[in-house]
Amino acid sequence: MALIVALVAAMAMTACAPGGQHAALTEIRDRGSLRVVTLNRPTSYYLGARGHEGLDFELAQDFATSLGLRLEMRAVANREGLQAALRAGEADIVAAHVAAGPDWSDAGLAARPHQRVRQVWVYRRGGTRPRSEADIPVQGRAVFGESGNDELDQLSHGGLGAVLIGDYEFAFARPVHPDLAIAFTAPVPLDVAWIVRRDGKALRDRVDAFMAEQQRSGALERRIAASLEAPKRVAASSMREFREHLSERLPALQGHFEHASVRTGLDWRLLAALGYQESQWRSDTVSSQGARGIMMLMPEVVTAERVRAVDDPRQNILAGARHLLRLRDRLPARIQEPDRTWFAIAAYNAGPGTLEDARIVTQIRGGNPDSWADVHDNLPLLAEEEWYTRVRNGYARGWETQYTVDRVRQYADLIAWRAANPEAPLSPESPGSSPETVTADSAAPQR
Repeated sequence: MALIVALVAAMAMTACAPGGQHAALTEIRDRGSLRVVTLNRPTSYYLGARGHEGLDFELAQDFATSLGLRLEMRAVANREGLQAALRAGEADIVAAHVAAGPDWSDAGLAARPHQRVRQVWVYRRGGTRPRSEADIPVQGRAVFGESGNDELDQLSHGGLGAVLIGDYEFAFARPVHPDLAIAFTAPVPLDVAWIVRRDGKALRDRVDAFMAEQQRSGALERRIAASLEAPKRVAASSMREFREHLSERLPALQGHFEHASVRTGLDWRLLAALGYQESQWRSDTVSSQGARGIMMLMPEVVTAERVRAVDDPRQNILAGARHLLRLRDRLPARIQEPDRTWFAIAAYNAGPGTLEDARIVTQIRGGNPDSWADVHDNLPLLAEEEWYTRVRNGYARGWETQYTVDRVRQYADLIAWRAANPEAPLSPESPGSSPETVTADSAAPQR
């Protein structure tokens, strides 16, 4: 009995000692910030038009808030960089969509898995579809992210026969690689977990409790679903819905778009098209990053434009038009219309920094950074590691921006045709028959 009491007392002293299990949590609280390292990837952390995004970023932000701490999150180059940051005491947590295998044992403590990811083998459409690993030659297979090269790009160009990748990661890669498809699911899934510093047992316990509550409440499942909205939007065709909303929703808003047009000089049909792309003309739309209303205004835009009632369609639309005009005016003077307008819409969707990154990639590849056609073709490269590691802002959903501008142009054409032919049946081919179509020149700002 005396031995048991002594052991309990020793454990209590260890826990409270400077090197005990609570030492890391105490140090973090004294510092006032939680230091998290991650990877610049769509599954974890990146800079979007509406600020920092990514599943791990959102979870880390909420976890830090639950501890009453400020979040300090930074991206490193690779898995080795994550482990090095933990070993060097430069990070408290690794949150980077990783599976805690044996190679993490000397770097940190693995929290309980919070996400189970299926592993899938993908192949190039048009080729022979493998039905099992036995159908894939050893020299023709690869695991995504292990070689330091873009394995999916190699697969697209015939350099590989199949690539093993998590289905969550592949969901983000689909818009960039529409030529690739899932061949079959591997038998062993991956359990994704955060890794905490080695002296952070109490910190790990707090992570486990936080993730358990995220799972119990359904919040984690909702976050994962929300993170996949962008790639799903690109894959889905919404033209039939748009034609319905053109009759049902636009009439009540047209006067507000025309008012904003008078105040800014921007074509009302272009503004209406952008508003539809942002919110489907719903004033109650709210994004996970806080964007709101018809034009999906971020809080900083609401403040800059002194919007008193962000849910009021008239105020929201005018503020969005002014924001678009400001983005357009910030572009180099040498960029001419109609490209100037398309660049402004791209900046509205992705942010000026991401647009500039796309222009830099275009120039590196020998294209014209002042030509929308050239930049349009290079935007998807910002989702490929070979390119986003060479620009300032890192990973971006460039394919979504490409898609957004294309959609806005299509919507503007249909709105213009309907305005000129209110009684005519609307079909996808309709704009081509109308002299009132919003072409690149007519959709440009009118001064």
